[in-house]
Amino acid sequence: MSRYDGGMNIPYEPWTSEDMARMLAYLPIFEEPSFVPATWIKFEPEMIEGRLVHRLPYPEYHEKVEEFRNLCFGSTCRIDPYSVLPEDAPGTEPGLDTARVITSEAEIAGATLDQIRRYFVLCVRAERFCDGYIEGQLKLGTIQAALRRVSELRNG
Repeated sequence: MSRYDGGMNIPYEPWTSEDMARMLAYLPIFEEPSFVPATWIKFEPEMIEGRLVHRLPYPEYHEKVEEFRNLCFGSTCRIDPYSVLPEDAPGTEPGLDTARVITSEAEIAGATLDQIRRYFVLCVRAERFCDGYIEGQLKLGTIQAALRRVSELRNG
């Protein structure tokens, strides 16, 4: 384990089977074809104190997405998102380089449990800086693929 913690100060602990099961419960919900992960709140331009003001839209997430997000940091899924794991490719550097370990469903196929939980935590972190990031990952099917991989590793 790298000593770099990106300022997160998250000590390493294993991801428990119970917490994996709690997160896997969201897979059928997220895979439902009619599932809408977020509704975007949009604003019309308005005049405020003589100036035309444009407010940016933002996503209001489905309650199940919010519950899932909370589990990413509020369970043993929580892991330092910026530390290099022993199973990462040689040359992976601590910090934002870890966000490039999993960027597609293809990379998830060979990912370990720790890499997947780091991906989940990075998704939550990315949402802080890019409204709609989690919605995008759900629409791409990447989060669902990661959950399927967790199920495969947990049961196999």
